[in-house]
Amino acid sequence: MFEPYSDSILRRRPVLYVDDEAANRIVFQVTFRAKFDVICAADADEALEILAARSVAVMVTDERMPGTTGVELCELVRERFPQVRRIMVTAWSDEQTAVAAINRGGVSAYLAKPWVPEEVETLLRESLLAAELDRTAGDLVNALAERERLLAFDSLRGGVLHDIGGRIGALTLACDEIDMVTADLKPRLLTAEFEQFQAPLAVARQALDYIEGVLDSLRRDRVSAHGSPSRFHLRAALGSVERLVGLDGAIPVRVTCPDDVVCHTDRIGLCRILVNLVTNARFAMSDAGQTRGLVRIVAGTEGDAIHIDVADNGPGVPADARDKVFEAAWTTRGHAGGQGLGLSISRELARRAGGDLVLLDEPDGGGATFRLSVHASQSHPQTPAGATKRPQASRRDASESRR
Repeated sequence: MFEPYSDSILRRRPVLYVDDEAANRIVFQVTFRAKFDVICAADADEALEILAARSVAVMVTDERMPGTTGVELCELVRERFPQVRRIMVTAWSDEQTAVAAINRGGVSAYLAKPWVPEEVETLLRESLLAAELDRTAGDLVNALAERERLLAFDSLRGGVLHDIGGRIGALTLACDEIDMVTADLKPRLLTAEFEQFQAPLAVARQALDYIEGVLDSLRRDRVSAHGSPSRFHLRAALGSVERLVGLDGAIPVRVTCPDDVVCHTDRIGLCRILVNLVTNARFAMSDAGQTRGLVRIVAGTEGDAIHIDVADNGPGVPADARDKVFEAAWTTRGHAGGQGLGLSISRELARRAGGDLVLLDEPDGGGATFRLSVHASQSHPQTPAGATKRPQASRRDASESRR
């Protein structure tokens, strides 16, 4: 049984509290240890040792400490452990210290003593969730890059195997023709002379059989475009997509998803589909010159099915394109380098996972909405998710129709 998404993250990685006063460390740990994994350090040196040994998500540090100050510690952590989110706490709330903490230490929050437990708890919760999203977004980038690298290699290998297979066929046919010729010559040759023809031909056939066996093995071992299914919180995956597509600062993406929805499918494949849909939506709005675009990812459940809608407020999909958007190599963005493969590959990934990807009817407010259906449970029925209430294919996210 999975914990709710946010609760499962709060204790996944520790919070480090740094303060030279033992009483403050005790109060902080007693106050928050029930909800967070809290570890404490008495100075900067101890804090850096902990950070080197533990996967800390958030560091909360006092400013006024002997030796290395809180600002200096945040500056060191920013250089050595940039993935750690930094929060400054001090009783001396002066503007110069705040500016130094932000500019040099890259702190995400600045709190004045005495702190209010409820406010600190909210801040820690938000910081831990943000740190987890940053981490999973980075993992997603690496996983997507690795998957694309493997697929590119697999595609290249597939072409080579096809070419070699064709040559093997030609060589086999040549051996058959030599057999026919030598059979006609057999009555006119001595047995020893005939065997001189047959011996190298037998060696050639053995070599061809061996190569064909190797090719069969390589074909069976080819990389699949669909990875292994796993169980994961959908909100975490959507958060990773939101973080990833938000890195370029382009048209904003908003995610709405309950915390308790758990998927059982190929997580990387699902993220590939969503990243592609969001990218397509942005292309559509950008090409249309839309300056106030927005993409929404909205997830919900219906029985054993999970529906993930990717909707934009762009120009929508032209009526004459709605029946073509999932065709491989169909694109209206050839001038911009589009190959028209994104949606066809995305639908294939969805269907191979037992789900589906469809284009919903045009909403009243315009734009385009794609619905990705996947399964919440481990069983994948033959009928794709959402097939009982299958929406009519309609306007697509003007992106891939432009790809």
